[in-house]
Amino acid sequence: MKFLTKATLSLAIIGSLSILNAEMATLSNGKTINSLGGDTKLSCEALLCLASPTKPSECEPSLRKYFSLRKPHEKAKFLSLCPKDQNNDKITQDIKGLTGE
Repeated sequence: MKFLTKATLSLAIIGSLSILNAEMATLSNGKTINSLGGDTKLSCEALLCLASPTKPSECEPSLRKYFSLRKPHEKAKFLSLCPKDQNNDKITQDIKGLTGE
């Protein structure tokens, strides 16, 4: 991942956040998903932003919400709101490790 520049990572995060903001998206496998909203959306954005070494301005609302939570179990519960597949539990654990939770 070291070959990616900060600009590339920022564009990737902004693109991912844009997908989260879309009303409806069609995945490459043809499945259609509805947009996320509220804390679910913020949770997914926080996961993306916490995983990135750069923090574009689009990360501000989700990170504000995440860091407003004081107790580790509250932060974990918030991050778990993002819909996930079987690999996301490891991602959540990795992010908690990076943030010292």
